[in-house]
Amino acid sequence: MPITDFIRDYFEKPALGHGGYNLVNTLVYAAILLLVAFKVVYPQLDKRGVKFNVQFMLALLPFILFGSSARVLEDMGLLPRSFNPLEFGYYTYTPGIYIAVGLLTILSLFVARFAAAKTGFSFYKILGGIGLGLALPVVLFEFTRFRAWEGFAGIALGFAVLTGIVCLAVERAWWKDFSRNKLNVLAVGGQALDGVATFVAMQFYQCGEQHVVSRAVIDLGGPLAFPIVKMFLIAVILFYVEKEVKEKNLNDYIKVFIVILGFATGTRDLFTVGVGTCL
Repeated sequence: MPITDFIRDYFEKPALGHGGYNLVNTLVYAAILLLVAFKVVYPQLDKRGVKFNVQFMLALLPFILFGSSARVLEDMGLLPRSFNPLEFGYYTYTPGIYIAVGLLTILSLFVARFAAAKTGFSFYKILGGIGLGLALPVVLFEFTRFRAWEGFAGIALGFAVLTGIVCLAVERAWWKDFSRNKLNVLAVGGQALDGVATFVAMQFYQCGEQHVVSRAVIDLGGPLAFPIVKMFLIAVILFYVEKEVKEKNLNDYIKVFIVILGFATGTRDLFTVGVGTCL
């Protein structure tokens, strides 16, 4: 198969046709993401003294909210979609939106460090403030377009309850100080939000699942199986990271990475339900 046909069949057509992911593009995107995250971003930021603690993660949450809510604008038909990296529409959906928001976040990080050094204000508050300035206009606009407040509220409640149950269960079962590291709680919370939002969107609305592995789990066990499997896996992964990754900053970075993935997909699904795309 010519390379142009390969790219068209496995990347361009699924993207432009809203056909979701296939095994090929999933593996390619995942490989690129892991390579960039752990061979480029982490070494460069670690070398510059960035600490991936809970304060840093909280400062990143508004950027995640901005990216997810901006992604929903494309779902609503308010932003264009293109497969050409030279056009704006390439950066309104995955993977382009991850590139755009990632670069914007890194730029904001350096701006915040410079501003903190010059003014004496908290680096984390400046970084979070920049993110809030980006996210709030988009979020408030989408609130004005909400058509399924009950779904939004149900997901928010389910996310909070499931996060609490899982954290408590892990502490009672084998990891007594699990919740002492708030990155663990945020990691569970991000994956809980994604799991609950997907369950609600599919069980009570008309949304489908686009990701290959998630779709396979749901096909085998139904929508409810998805959050259950995610909660089991996140507990195992966090336990493995805690026991095997001894370098503190890398350990925390892996958890930050997990938090970002969970909240990025979870908040997108949350707002997708809210604006009525699934109705």
